[in-house]
This record gives sequence, C-alpha cells and structure tokens, in this order.
Amino acid sequence: MILEHSDIFEIIRGAERDTIYISGNVRFRHQGGKLEADSAIWVKGEIIILNGNVTIQDTVYQLQADRVRFYVRENLVYASGKKVIITSFADSIQAIGTNAYYSRDSALFRMLQRPTVFLNYPDSARLVQVDADRVAFDANSRIAYADGDVVITQEDTESRSGRAIMYGEENLLLLLDKPTATRRDSRLNGDTLVIFSSREALNRIHVEGNATGNFNEPSGSDSTLIDNSELKAKEIDFYFRQGEIDSIIAAGQAYSFYAPASIDSAEVVKNAVSGDTIKLFIDQRRLTTVQVVGGAEGDYYSGRFKSSDSGRVFVEDTIHYLSSIIDYSITDSTIKLTEAAQVGSKNMSLTAQRIWYNVSRDVVTAFDDSTANDSGMTYIPVVLNDGKEELLGSYLEYSLKLDRGMIWQSRSEYQEAYYRGRELFREKKDVYYVENGTYTSCDQEVPHFHFQSHRMKMIQDDRIIARPVVFYIEQMPLLIVPYYVFSIKPGRHSGFLPFRIGNFERGAGSITNVGYYWAASEYWDAQASLDY
Repeated sequence: MILEHSDIFEIIRGAERDTIYISGNVRFRHQGGKLEADSAIWVKGEIIILNGNVTIQDTVYQLQADRVRFYVRENLVYASGKKVIITSFADSIQAIGTNAYYSRDSALFRMLQRPTVFLNYPDSARLVQVDADRVAFDANSRIAYADGDVVITQEDTESRSGRAIMYGEENLLLLLDKPTATRRDSRLNGDTLVIFSSREALNRIHVEGNATGNFNEPSGSDSTLIDNSELKAKEIDFYFRQGEIDSIIAAGQAYSFYAPASIDSAEVVKNAVSGDTIKLFIDQRRLTTVQVVGGAEGDYYSGRFKSSDSGRVFVEDTIHYLSSIIDYSITDSTIKLTEAAQVGSKNMSLTAQRIWYNVSRDVVTAFDDSTANDSGMTYIPVVLNDGKEELLGSYLEYSLKLDRGMIWQSRSEYQEAYYRGRELFREKKDVYYVENGTYTSCDQEVPHFHFQSHRMKMIQDDRIIARPVVFYIEQMPLLIVPYYVFSIKPGRHSGFLPFRIGNFERGAGSITNVGYYWAASEYWDAQASLDY
C-alpha cells in the first residue's frame, strides 16, 4: 500500500502497528488500483478507513461511497453511505445501494438492503433495472444473483420473482420462486421463467411448469377494441423478432382460449382448444394462426342477443370439433381439421379425413381420403349424421346458417334400404335432391340388384320420388319406368316390401320377400309375400 498524496498526515507510533491520520486529497495506490477520499485512518498492514467522497478503482470495479473500510491483508472492502455505487464497465453492470461488500481477490461483490442493479449499463436503449432485497455478482464467472422480491424492468416488460440468476456469457436470465412477467396488458407465470436475449433485443422466454399466459392485445393498430386470449401448458416458449413477439409454442396438455373483440356488441364469439402441442403465430402484435397437434379438440362458441317477448335473450350455438391436427386461421376465419376429423353441432355430426370450417360464412367442407396401416390402405369416407339420417360420401359442403348442403358420391340407409348418388343437395331440413342416384335393399358393397335414376327427390321419413328409373340385376339393365315412388316412412305403414335378389352371375339366382304389407288400422295388419 502506497500513500501517493495528502495535504496533512499525522503518525502515531504503536507497539506493534503505526496509525496514520491523513486528510486533504488523500490518494493511495495498491496492486494496480487507486483509492481516493477526503480523509483516512491507516493502520499499517491491517486496515484503511476512508471517509468522505470515497472512490476505489481497480481493474474490475469502480466503487463510490461515503465511508469504506479496506482490509489490506484480506483484500476486502466494506462500503456504506447514503449512496454506494459499484460499476463494472467490462461487464456493463452498475449497482446502487447503501452498503456493499467487495472481494478484490475473488472479484465478487454483494449488496443488501434493497439495492438496484442496472444491466447493459450505460446503454440507455438496452438498460435493464433489477431491484431486490439482496444482490451479488461474480466477475470471474459473470453470474449475478438477486434474492427477495425481485423486480426486473426493461422498457415495457416487468418481471417479478423470489430469486433471479443472470448468466452474462449466455445472455440468459433465470427467474425462480413464483416468477411472473408482464408486458403491456399481457402476463406470463409458471414455476420457472428463462429469458434469452442478445445485445440487440429480447429473443425468447421459456416458461417451465404450470405455464400460463394471459394476453390482452388491441384488435387493430388504432383500435380501442381488445382481443383476449389465454394459454396453458406444462411448458411454453415465446419467440421474439426484433423485440416483438413472433410465435408461441405450448407443449404438454396445452389449452388455448381466444375471445376476439366484438365489433357488434350484440354478438359474442369464443374459441377453446386443447391438444398435446399448441402453436400460435403473431404478426404486428395480432394473433393470426393457431395450430394444435396431437389429440386436438376444441369448441367454437357463437352467440347473439335477440329480442323476444320476455326481453333481450342471449342465444348461443356451440360447435365441437376434434382431429389429430387443427389449424385455426384468424385472418380468414377458417378452422382446418386433418386426420380423423369430427365436427358436431346440435343434432348434426360430421366425420371425415379432413374438415374445413369457415367461421365467417358458417360453411363446413369435408374431404375423404385413404390412409395406410398394417393391413393395407383404409378408406375414410365423409359421414354426415343429421338427426335420424346418415349420409356417406367423398366430398361435402354444408351451410350451418342456411341448413343446406351438397355431398358428392353419397350413400345413405333408410328402412333397410340403401341409397347412393354422385351428388346430393339439401334444399331444406327434410328435402334432398340426388343426381345419378341408386336404390337397393341389398347390403352388399356391390349390390345384387338396384334401381338407378338420374334425378331423385328424397323427403325424409316419407318417400323418394325418382324419374326415370332403370332396374338392374347385377350390372344388367332389365326394366325402365318413367316415374317411381319409394316409401321410406318409419314404423307401420302400407306399401310394397323391400324384396331381395340373389347373385345370378354366380348361379344363386333367387327373388325373396316379394309382396305387400297392409296396415289396416292401429290394431291389425296383413302381409303377403313369396320367394322364387
């Protein structure tokens, strides 16, 4: 330790140590470092007590305080005062408090009593403020610690936790003990938060364990309307581009709820979906696409206030959907279901390999497909079940709003009879039109006989009107009539019995159950039939 300058000093000799009282522009030099103060008490070989405008500067830190005790042998510094400042320009860190402990050998400092630490100092554009009950920094490993009601602030983002660890080499911030992160009107929380950044901006936030995100974002750039969404999973990753959130991936029992702002106050729309993994894509702070992978299942709620005799009543409609993969595009209001897709609403259910639902138009489109498995290829048709009826086909378009639709290459079953058609149109709830339709009571995929007609009109639970009609045995046309009516009434009613024809091509020619059933009244009936 070398005293370079002082205005006044006094030496008091001791039996073992001399004590020097120094005042006026005091300057020391020690191991490449500088110590300055208004006055000092120096017990040679043991301690220097510095008072008033104390500054210590060495190769790692710069310290400013009202009072400092410097233990020479241990190379330890204890600082106190109304404002104690420790700065490391090499690590871009500045800490401000009322006390500090500093080891020059280990390059470690600690501060108690609610200090404030600034990261990325002195770059004001990237400055991060950390407030905590206790902080510490190891310059050798470039690891910082903060404990006790930790609050971290950077621009419009605030994070809170019981403990925080910053890894300077990796630009990584670890938040423990009930961490939360708030940005504008959005909030994240979980068991652990990990924040990844670069010198330029925030790159990623990883939420581990009971991860939850609540987001409230403007519906438009200059809009006061707010879109609300919620996300839950075992873990969630938030990815940023140039400081703005770009995409979100939630994994492990993921759940998402989205309620867009309603332009019409009388209408309410909500969408809830769950799956193994949920991916959300964001553009200019607005959610654009949601993708759900693995066991995807969701509910789309739409409701509107309607006037009635009893006042204003809220009427809600729910559409339930599930598949292996779900893609929900907010920009064009389309939900796409892929692999083992199902959609249900009120009394209607639809299954297919792929189903698209246009929310704004309230139109469902379904597609068939063939998939490979251990036993070969499996055909997955479009199946529409609406109340008492079931229709099969390869392609479907259906308007939920108008209750009308079209199914291509359709197949259905009524009263032990089967109907097929290249295209089937639904005009209203109980009336269908079929192009190139067939009728048969044979349950074989290739029927032994059938009636074929270019145009059919099907009235549910009543009759089928066909014109003209050609009767086929196997693939051979035998009879043509200009007009025919098939009854499909349920329960007891008079009419011809559904006869069956054997396979003539294989020598098993036969006609069975040819006859008539007469329902004379509610109490008695009669039936006559023959086999040939």
